[in-house]
Amino acid sequence: MRLITLITLLHIVHAAYGQSPHVKQLLQQAETKKNKSEYAALLHKADTLAAGDMATQALINKKLGDYYFIPDPDKSIHHFRQAVSYYTILNDKPNRAIVLQNLAFAHDEGKFSIAEAIPYAEQALETWKELNDTLQMANMYKYLGLLQGKINRGVQAKRTIDTAIALYRAGNYENGVVVSWHNLAIVHQYRGQYDSAMKYIDMARNYWRIKDSSRLFELNNLAIEIGLAANNLAPAETAYNENLALLNEKYFWRDRIVFYTQSINYLRRAGKEKEASLARDKYNALYEDLKKKGLIRSGG
Repeated sequence: MRLITLITLLHIVHAAYGQSPHVKQLLQQAETKKNKSEYAALLHKADTLAAGDMATQALINKKLGDYYFIPDPDKSIHHFRQAVSYYTILNDKPNRAIVLQNLAFAHDEGKFSIAEAIPYAEQALETWKELNDTLQMANMYKYLGLLQGKINRGVQAKRTIDTAIALYRAGNYENGVVVSWHNLAIVHQYRGQYDSAMKYIDMARNYWRIKDSSRLFELNNLAIEIGLAANNLAPAETAYNENLALLNEKYFWRDRIVFYTQSINYLRRAGKEKEASLARDKYNALYEDLKKKGLIRSGG
C-alpha cells in the first residue's frame, strides 16, 4: 500500500527545485542521517526555514510523519495532517491521496483506532477516483474493506473487497487479487466464519507457494490463528510446520513476531510445553532486539 508512484517522485523533484540553498543543504544532510536522532532535528530545522514554501513544507512533514510512524504515532499523525493541508492548498492530489493513506495506516496500525482510520481511507479513495487511477483505487478498496471487516461491517467489507478484485482483474494484476483473498479471509475470521476464511487462505497459499515465500509465511500465521480459534489443531499444525521450515531473518520483523506468538499458542494447546518454552525464548530475544533498534515501542 505504501508505494511511491512516479508522479510522486516528480512532485518531489519539483519541490526540491524551488528550495533555498540552506533548506536544500539541511535536507541533504538529513538523508545521510536516516535512522539516527539527528534526522528529525534536521527536518524540523528545515521546516522552520522553509516557512512559506508550501511544497517543501509538505514534503518535510510527510518525511516527519514517516519517521515518527512507529515511535510516536501521535506525532506522525500531526505531521501527516500538516502535509495534507499543504498538498490540499497546492492542489497536489496524488501526494494528498498518499498522505491520507498514511494517516489511515497511522490510526490503524499505530493507534489501533480503526474507526478513525476509515474516513482517511475513504478520502484517499475519493481522490484516486478523481484522478482515475484504477490501480490505486483497487488498493484502497482492498484496504478499506479490511478495515470495515474489522469493525463488524462484514457484508459491506466483502462488497468493497469484491470491487477491488474486479478492478485488479480488469487490469490483469493477479497479485492484487490474491492479496484481496487474504483480506477476505480476515473479514470472515472476524465474523467467526472460519471455514470460509480457510478457503481464501488456501487459495492464496497455493498462489504464493510458487511466487513469494514471505507472503506464504504471513498467511500461515493467519492459518494458525484461525485453526486455534476454530478449535481445530490440524490446519494450525500444518501451517506451523511449514512456517518453521520457512523461517528466516529476511522476513518482515512483525511477521516473525507474530509467528513466535502463534507458535506459543499452538504448542501450548497441543501440549508441547518444552517447544512452547523455546518459542517464548526466541520471541523474547527478537522482541528485545527490535526494541533496541527502535522498531517497536515498549509494551507493543
